[in-house]
Amino acid sequence: MNATLPGAVAARFAADLANRNFELPLLPDVATRVLAAVRDPNADVKSLAELIRRDASLTGHVLRLANSALYSPTVRIGSLQQAVSRLGLKALFEIAVVISCQTRVFNVPHYAERVRAIFRRSLASAYFAQEIARQRRWNVEEAFLCGLLHEVGRPLILGRLVELHVACGAPLDPHADDIIEATASEHHAKVAGDALGAWALPAKVAETATLHHDQLADGSAPTREVALVQVAEALASLTLDHPEPNEASALAESTVKAHPGLAQLNLYGEQVEALLARRPTIREAVQGTT
Repeated sequence: MNATLPGAVAARFAADLANRNFELPLLPDVATRVLAAVRDPNADVKSLAELIRRDASLTGHVLRLANSALYSPTVRIGSLQQAVSRLGLKALFEIAVVISCQTRVFNVPHYAERVRAIFRRSLASAYFAQEIARQRRWNVEEAFLCGLLHEVGRPLILGRLVELHVACGAPLDPHADDIIEATASEHHAKVAGDALGAWALPAKVAETATLHHDQLADGSAPTREVALVQVAEALASLTLDHPEPNEASALAESTVKAHPGLAQLNLYGEQVEALLARRPTIREAVQGTT
């Protein structure tokens, strides 16, 4: 059955698109201050630990990640100050953004499971993107953000369409779910690119979100960052969809190894194998966060 958005909902959504009315929620105060401290070369561990301690959710995630395989602790870390010292400022930057996104952006109650799946894939993409950036000696923080936020338009649209259905008195039945998902797929890249400006992130993050599905006539990605996210997303899908070695996972792995973005990123056999070897660690990190 071909469903369409109710007329009033469609009209208001079209106006939102035209007027760029989609906005990301502001980062929580503690997360904002952590991000500022991370960028401050004079920030000290003790004051940063005190700042994080004010947010119970952030504290729990910092301690859990500090003890995860992603950061390979040699001994168990029991205090927040130890965790901050162990992780370092760059890892704290990642954690603050991840928790903020999970609680404020990737949070659409009517589509909780769908949005959770999008977040999991985005987080795995972010971890792979930073691994690629490390190999190529590119900006790791920017790569992480490109991976984490490239799909952020989907939850923004899903949430807005739920709001519009309620405001217009239109029922949210299973057929509405189908058209809402299709609408999110169609417009999410533009919405993400427009909305990301609200967080004053590097320009490449918004550009990558806008272009992350695009390809040039020769099959290459329009920018290096888009190629990075496309490869990272392929690795994320392989990691989350094929946790066990079998015929299907072997076929999926061979597809990733043939990805056209690898050549554009100058990634070769040994480097690709190193990325593939990170799958269990990244899967564990995603599961521990979500």
